[in-house]
Formats: sequence, C-alpha cells, structure tokens
Amino acid sequence: MASTHKIAVQSMSTQPASNRRVLHSWKEISAYAGRGVRTIQRYEMQLGFPVHRPAGSPRSAVLAFSDEVDAWLSRSPMRNQANNATAIDELYLKAKVGKERALSVQERLKNTALLLEKLNTSMLKAMEHRSRLAPPPHRCLLKPTLLRAKYAFSHSGKLLI
Repeated sequence: MASTHKIAVQSMSTQPASNRRVLHSWKEISAYAGRGVRTIQRYEMQLGFPVHRPAGSPRSAVLAFSDEVDAWLSRSPMRNQANNATAIDELYLKAKVGKERALSVQERLKNTALLLEKLNTSMLKAMEHRSRLAPPPHRCLLKPTLLRAKYAFSHSGKLLI
C-alpha cells in the first residue's frame, strides 16, 4: 500500500521532491498554511484550495503539496493582510456613502409622495368646486340657440332641459 501511495505522489509531482513537501492531513495542511482546519476546508470548497484526494472520493483522505499551497496563498488576496485591511476599509466607506445616498433618496421620495398627495387633493377640490358653478360663458360667435343646445347637457351627460 505504501508503494502505491508513493507512486501516486510521484505521478502528481511536477517539480523535484526536494522543493516539495507532502502534507498528509487537514491538520498538517492547516498548520502549514497558518489557518484553521475548517477554514482550509472552506477554501477548498469555495476558492479552489489545492487539495488532492488519492482515493478520488469527495470524503476520502487528503494530501497537499507545500509548493502548490504556497503558490495558491501567494495568488490569494489573503496573504497580504495590509492590502486586505485597506480594501475592507474602502469597501466599508463605499457602503456607508451608498447607505447615506439611499436614505437621502428615500427621504426625497417620501417628500415627493406628500407633495403629489397634496396636489391630488387640491385638484379634486378644484374639480368639485368647478362642477358646482355654472358653465363658464364661451366667447364665440355662436348663435344663442346653439349655445343653449350645447349647454343643455350637464357634465354627467344628463339632459338638463
């Protein structure tokens, strides 16, 4: 069995064995990477952390190569904590500004809705008041009989005469 494992490790290797160390368990991989076991497992699932499973089963034993882990960590933004802190601060400030803008827009929308409601109420009152009044005189050159015929109907369409 040990010879089979040794062959599998050698076939996966792309560099000389002197630069490469084999990490044989989650605990060993996490200690080498400086992260917790659950974090490394999450990195594997979500971010493609380089873990090999010799049996091919998703729940089988794991192993990793130190040079692949180093390469993955150097490509990941988590290696440089100062840059991460700056990026997080920038993201936080953008989110804060976005929230303030959203609250401002929300307040303006509320004010606009109130103004529209007042305008609607005012227009309804004006229409009600106008319907109570007699129809306004037209300044046209129609004969009086035509004017009477024209105004013989109310706004509702009922005959008034």
